[in-house]
Amino acid sequence: MQARQVIRQAVAGEQVELDLSGLDLAVLPPELAQLTGLRKLNLSQNRLAELPPWFGNFTRLEELQLGVNQLSALPPEFGLLASLRMLDLGGNLLATVPPEFGELGNLRQLILASNWLSELPASFGGLGSLEELILQNNRLTGVPAEFGRLAALRTLWLHNNPLGELPAPLAELANIEDLSAPGIGVSVLPAWLGRLTSLRILALHDNRLTEVPPELGGLANLEELDLSNNVLSTVPPEFGDLANLQRLGLSGNQLNSLPDDFGRLTNLRQLDLASNQLGELPRSIGRLTNLEQLLLQNNLLTVVPAEFGELTKVQTLWLYSNQLTALPPEFGRLVSLQGLDLLANQLTHLPPEFGNLASLQGLDVSLNQLSELPPEFGGLTNLQQLDLSGNQLTALPPAFGHVTDLRRLYLASNQLSALTPEFGQLVNLQELDLSENLLTTLPPEFGQLTQLQQLELAGNPLEEPLPDLVAAGIPALLAHLQSLAAPPDAIT
Repeated sequence: MQARQVIRQAVAGEQVELDLSGLDLAVLPPELAQLTGLRKLNLSQNRLAELPPWFGNFTRLEELQLGVNQLSALPPEFGLLASLRMLDLGGNLLATVPPEFGELGNLRQLILASNWLSELPASFGGLGSLEELILQNNRLTGVPAEFGRLAALRTLWLHNNPLGELPAPLAELANIEDLSAPGIGVSVLPAWLGRLTSLRILALHDNRLTEVPPELGGLANLEELDLSNNVLSTVPPEFGDLANLQRLGLSGNQLNSLPDDFGRLTNLRQLDLASNQLGELPRSIGRLTNLEQLLLQNNLLTVVPAEFGELTKVQTLWLYSNQLTALPPEFGRLVSLQGLDLLANQLTHLPPEFGNLASLQGLDVSLNQLSELPPEFGGLTNLQQLDLSGNQLTALPPAFGHVTDLRRLYLASNQLSALTPEFGQLVNLQELDLSENLLTTLPPEFGQLTQLQQLELAGNPLEEPLPDLVAAGIPALLAHLQSLAAPPDAIT
């Protein structure tokens, strides 16, 4: 009833755009056939299983959305929609498309994602104006040779099709800029890939690649390259020729070293090398001076080179789950650093220069072997979250009280036997975990932490009356400590 009402209004108003999406339609109302002047029609998110032959009468349609229905076939009359520029058929049950599909010569954007397509007709080569083709999550094992005639194609997504290789006709797509083919089961990249010099984005993650051909270095315009979650053990020196590369993903491989030429990727903004087997980094990494995000977690690093200090634009640095025992003094030159994760290393100390990281907002140094913090730690005045749990800290320096922006502080499982009065200067604390330490008492200044919402003190040998006050809740505990801090004449 709702759809018919909308259609009647459209007929009366001679509308050229019609939205019938999400109306639970199982069949198209016959009244729709009257609107042959439509330019845009949205029929997505219904239950349509088929389209009537009269659908071919919408010869003026330029944009048609049929995504998320139950279409298993298209009528031959579909080829009469020659004015179409945008067509969305994603999320249906299509096992094939009719040969007449190739008559849609004005089509610019075609979405066929998440269907059951196992093949494409040879007539696909007639889509000479096609610029964007989305074919992810189908059952394609290949593409027709005529695919290479799609001379206008700029974007091609082939995610999660059982292709087993990059189909040879793709070599003819001289204007392709975005080629995404993760999860297609490819193990060898063809040399012709290096001739697609218009490529700006290349995504080949989650495949079975064991090597990268040196010809890949010929992709001089490449800006994004994702090769993560393959089985690469090395990358060729020619990688350094990718002078315009800004984002590079190599995580989840088996890399044990990087070529010195890696340092020539001077336009890199984001570099992901997580979950490899890197035991060291080349000194040339210091030349990547435009890096803003560097992910190195889950490797075998024991040291970071002094040249690391040249990465002064890095804002996010993840080094957790390595084997670092120390950080070089030059680490203190990472003045743009906002997020730093050093969890699960073997650090025994932090250099005094660590206090120069004044932009740092989040820091995790948990599960290390720190026995003390340098006094310069108080220079981290913008720090809002700090995790030092699982270390061997016996005390905190008085300068720790200068880190007054702290909201969340985790100090569990250390060996703290006392807190300094300066701890009370952390007046913005909202979460504090001091569990599993050696605390017997709390300084009166602790009562100034009036923003506390969560407090953990379990596993400390607290003296009476603190255990009962902790059990009574944060307000009761703070009130008691405040009374201890009050001058004698203020106590009644």
